[in-house]
Amino acid sequence: MRNLLLVMLGLLPALATPARPAVSPYLKLLERSPRLARAYRQLPPVLSSRLLRRPRQTLVGVLVKSTDGGSLRRAVASLAGWAGRAVGDIVPVRLPLEQLGELAALPGVVRIEGRPPRRLLLDISRAEVRADLVEQGTEPLPPLDGSGVLVALVDTGVDYDHPDLSAESSRVLRIWDQFVASGQPPPGQSQGALCDRRSILRKSCDSIDIVGHGTHVTATMASSGTSYRGMAPGAGIVAVASIDFTLLVDSVAWLFDQADELGRPMVVNLSLGGHYGPHDGSSLE
Repeated sequence: MRNLLLVMLGLLPALATPARPAVSPYLKLLERSPRLARAYRQLPPVLSSRLLRRPRQTLVGVLVKSTDGGSLRRAVASLAGWAGRAVGDIVPVRLPLEQLGELAALPGVVRIEGRPPRRLLLDISRAEVRADLVEQGTEPLPPLDGSGVLVALVDTGVDYDHPDLSAESSRVLRIWDQFVASGQPPPGQSQGALCDRRSILRKSCDSIDIVGHGTHVTATMASSGTSYRGMAPGAGIVAVASIDFTLLVDSVAWLFDQADELGRPMVVNLSLGGHYGPHDGSSLE
């Protein structure tokens, strides 16, 4: 009887302590590795001040399986993080790296899985479509690299200071930012802010690509990098940065106005879409 009592008493701590959630090995390594932590770029102040209580924090993205999504959301908010739309019992979360331990200790958390940084590659498409031969020039055609032409896009923005979009200086000529940047809107417009050539060269333009999609698309069109080269590495770039694309028609019209003003031909790319509305060409947009 005494031995049975001792066994029961020995089980009490295990019964009183909730099971720790499963944490993916990547996250465990991330907490211990400053090098990996630096892979998560800090948000620029203009955006972090809007999204976070304490600016200049390093956020990590994780997927959290929880039995109580509502409590999880409230707890994540208290940890200066963000919880996205749940898919079943799985919630995407972004929060400061140093808060991972507190997240793991929350009631109802079953598993936390890290999302390692992904890389965008552009190393085989040029050869596949023979764009490299077009740039070199093949008789009887001269070399063509987009010089004298403008490429433009309506997307999430563009990292105008990226080295792959520069020669001696940035090839981004103008940005109409409809979301983040501060300043006056373009002439004739009432929303957003215009980054002109001067502010881009001075790096006083505070337009950013908060998602990265726009910069990726711009690089596909016009990167002049040695490793990952775009289709028209000599072209000038004009961009509209948006997050909801409610001004899409106005944006495209504005882009072509810039082409007229600069006296250069322009190709506009729209890497966006959806399945709403008619599919017979009768949509107003």
